[in-house]
Amino acid sequence: MAENEVENIYDPAGCRNFDVCGTVDRLNRLLYELCTSESAHTNEFNADDQRRFLQMWNEVNVYVTSIQEQDRLDINHAYPAQYTFRYVTQESGIEWENVKNSFVRDLARLSVNAQILWSRSESADASNKFIPADLEKWTKVYDRGVAMVTKYADVVLPGDKPESSDYELNRRGVSTGPV
Repeated sequence: MAENEVENIYDPAGCRNFDVCGTVDRLNRLLYELCTSESAHTNEFNADDQRRFLQMWNEVNVYVTSIQEQDRLDINHAYPAQYTFRYVTQESGIEWENVKNSFVRDLARLSVNAQILWSRSESADASNKFIPADLEKWTKVYDRGVAMVTKYADVVLPGDKPESSDYELNRRGVSTGPV
């Protein structure tokens, strides 16, 4: 394992910045919803699950941007405190890497990376609010998630939804042998 790789997505268990905890909690709830969605168990990323993901993804972004628009709170007494993350997927035993639908798994990976980005960010050591570099990284991750669903899911997925048994038995109507 490389030096910068993460072995446990649920570590750290807490941080000093309660705004980071709120963001990570929301991302982990989104991950839970994504992994328990109907699409996670099929070869299709259906319209309801697309809308739900985009809605929840946007809610995380609204949370982050709303906090960033506010003045930093001056709560020095709370700075040494550790606020616990609520990792819903850990509590419920969700295996996000075992999701059947590869596109949902891609979105799960993006969500996990966003969760890790925030839980190990420089902002996690502040008392509240976010530092600009962490906010910039989040914006890129957020934009990627929106693009994946709005562009990739609409263009690629309609032609990439084989029935499992047909796909596994190479019965998609396309020969892989020599022509």
